[in-house]
Amino acid sequence: MADRAVLDARPRTLLGKRVKRLRREGRIPATVYGHDVEPQSIDVDARSFRRVHSQAGDNQLVDLVLDGQRPRPVLIHTTQVDPRRHTAMHVEFYQANLREKLTARIPIHFVGESPAVRHGLMVLHILDGVDVECLPTDLPPHIEVDVSGLEEVGSAIHVRDLQLDRELCSVKIDPDETVVLIAAPQVVREEEEAAEEAPAAAAEAPQGEEASSEETSGES
Repeated sequence: MADRAVLDARPRTLLGKRVKRLRREGRIPATVYGHDVEPQSIDVDARSFRRVHSQAGDNQLVDLVLDGQRPRPVLIHTTQVDPRRHTAMHVEFYQANLREKLTARIPIHFVGESPAVRHGLMVLHILDGVDVECLPTDLPPHIEVDVSGLEEVGSAIHVRDLQLDRELCSVKIDPDETVVLIAAPQVVREEEEAAEEAPAAAAEAPQGEEASSEETSGES
């Protein structure tokens, strides 16, 4: 197993609106919590966090070293991002128990090229990730799905087809759920048109009901 990324942290005393000062100093306010773990306010260096996050993502363990103490195995559970600057505003770390299974969202990476594309067909990526339960040390960084074998309309790969060590991990989703599907452009257009028409039909229904109620009230 590859060495885990290491992220240094320090206890945080600045809370509430005062965390703006931390951000100006290039640090990110954060919280670490977990099962049988007392939540604690901390902060981390913004540049170090970006490096570690790009390496570990949201589903790989990171060794969080708080104030020089023994490393804690954590997952980057939640990251609040500034929508304008696209920078992390606050981070929640989940301290994992290495002996207890947990559930995490594992991204799907599509590889290969389907021959169907050369015939004018469309490759529809239905799922971009699945929830997987296993020990923290067994969490895969991603699940690879090869679409090069999909050639005809209706060809598909389902959750049951995903290449995953089932002895270590279990997928928490219907095995018949479609991951990727080959469809004809005409079918896709019809589905899109139906989706566009649905809101319009829904918007008309209340107006009709309102008119009926007004007519009824007028009669009384």
